[in-house]
Amino acid sequence: MVSSMRTSSTILGSIEANLKHEFERIRNLNYNQNTKGYSYEKILKEFYTQYLGGIFDFYTRVPLIDAGLEYETIFAPGENEFDVVATYRNAMPRMVLEVQGTSFIPYDATAFITEVKQTLTKSSLKEDLEKLGKLSKMKLGGNVHLPNVATPYSIGRPIRILLYYQREIDEGVLWKMLEESKDVCDFLVMFDQNKAFLNGNLPITKRIVADLKQTEGRSAVDQSYPLLKLMYFLTLSVEYPMVVNAWGVFENLFSRK
Repeated sequence: MVSSMRTSSTILGSIEANLKHEFERIRNLNYNQNTKGYSYEKILKEFYTQYLGGIFDFYTRVPLIDAGLEYETIFAPGENEFDVVATYRNAMPRMVLEVQGTSFIPYDATAFITEVKQTLTKSSLKEDLEKLGKLSKMKLGGNVHLPNVATPYSIGRPIRILLYYQREIDEGVLWKMLEESKDVCDFLVMFDQNKAFLNGNLPITKRIVADLKQTEGRSAVDQSYPLLKLMYFLTLSVEYPMVVNAWGVFENLFSRK
């Protein structure tokens, strides 16, 4: 039994080490001291594409447009721009909308959204949580994922993720802020700390509650294999529709013509 456990830990540790090595390799190729934010968006896009590109397409620094066309009232001018947006490859139509020189991604075609930064600070976390919180006001159109193949842990909306390369915030303050916004962020990864925040209300988190000694409904901290766990939690929490109907935006545009 001990030998088996050691073997499992060795396998998982090796995979996590390879993921971290690949992230660092991509970072070393793309990192620009003068454009820190955009560098990390490109880094994460390439990292995601390498491991999840068979299912999703990835876009950086793009606004989202909802089927009900409420995005202009939800977001302040210049606020509706997300670092890395993953869309389903089987979305119909599979297109980026060009509106007055700005490229929009249909929210109905979106699988998950990630805000990524080099440094996790109190101010950056506050800003990111407020921004992700506004996504809760974005509504999906009717029958967007029909027919739908879901896992037992799918949550029926785009997943919201925060990823930071390093931390410069008191950990007690961090978890207090996350607890106060527990319905806003689904996963938070701290790369250099080897830690991940898991939203306690997600079905996938409740599955591993015993392992994390988590109180029901509260946030959980996972201190093992954060990048591997991110892939695991993420891919089990999204839906896998046969077809993604993203025509809702156009239906409303036609009716308002």
